[in-house]
Amino acid sequence: MTTISRYDKQLILSEFGETSQNKIKNAKVLIIGIGGIGNPVLMYLSSMGFENIGIIEYDTIELSNLHRQVIYKESDIGLSKLSCAVNFCRERNSNVKIKIYSLKITNSIALTIISQYDIIIDCTDNIFTRYIINDACVLLKKPYFFGSAIETSGQVGVFNYKNSPCLRCIYPQNNMPTCESTGVLGIIPSIIGNLLALEVVKFACNFDGLLSSKLLNFDLFHGFTTINIPKKNDNCIVCSNNAYINVHNYSKLDIYQPKCVIKKNYDILLNDILLNDILLNDIDNHDKIIYITPDQSINELYDKYINMNISDKLIFNCENKIRSKILVNKLRQNGLANTWCISD
Repeated sequence: MTTISRYDKQLILSEFGETSQNKIKNAKVLIIGIGGIGNPVLMYLSSMGFENIGIIEYDTIELSNLHRQVIYKESDIGLSKLSCAVNFCRERNSNVKIKIYSLKITNSIALTIISQYDIIIDCTDNIFTRYIINDACVLLKKPYFFGSAIETSGQVGVFNYKNSPCLRCIYPQNNMPTCESTGVLGIIPSIIGNLLALEVVKFACNFDGLLSSKLLNFDLFHGFTTINIPKKNDNCIVCSNNAYINVHNYSKLDIYQPKCVIKKNYDILLNDILLNDILLNDIDNHDKIIYITPDQSINELYDKYINMNISDKLIFNCENKIRSKILVNKLRQNGLANTWCISD
């Protein structure tokens, strides 16, 4: 089937035409997650003529997916989302070349995969995974296309484009709700996915109006609203001049999952109590709590604690729960294993 006959309704548009069709044909797109948002993104990009698509997905189809993940059927329950999605696309458009990654993306492999693509589309629903993708995009200077849907609303935006903020500038803490924890009305992810696919088309074709300095919100009861997002955060841990995450340590960092976290609250958070000597306050079976203030250097703190011979746990905390994780990761990598962070 010829390109002209397949895409003639696009090609006749004066604003689109053959030039734009060739641009989307040659663009290299990576879709991470093919659930409620990823379904329409994949369906429309592959249908419109994006012929170089990578897909990352590791999950299988469940009955509870079907109210919002529209390319799957009841007969697909129990099967791989990846294989079903690929079959769906190839039956609709045999020109599409799809590269599949049947895995859960981690920071140990993200740079290798993401570096192969021009457009990175996050259709996931996990804040740690979003940070993995965001941080890799910042380090590789790739635009990060973001979509989220919860309850009866959703958001679309493009981060890390022409010096725009990254996701961490807007959401510096691990407190973004997900549809797994709050539920979602079935049609909302499809609306967000369609809007997200449209942003990808605009970027690939060099059209104006990309959502790079604002977030587009949709809510069932209030319709569409646009929010101007703040400028880049001067203290962002990945995209600022004061960044702690870089291409040298990103793949080894232990901050993208909560396994270095103490799962309990403390009523007393002390300022640094190791300034003078190793006479520490005993709290909760001799655990040592050290609060990291915003003005303290991670490198200086590391130099201070790495050579201390302390048998009890060192538990670190900080305002955004991120800098403490970076310090703990660095200490652990270099032999001080009994170090932890506090979670809310």
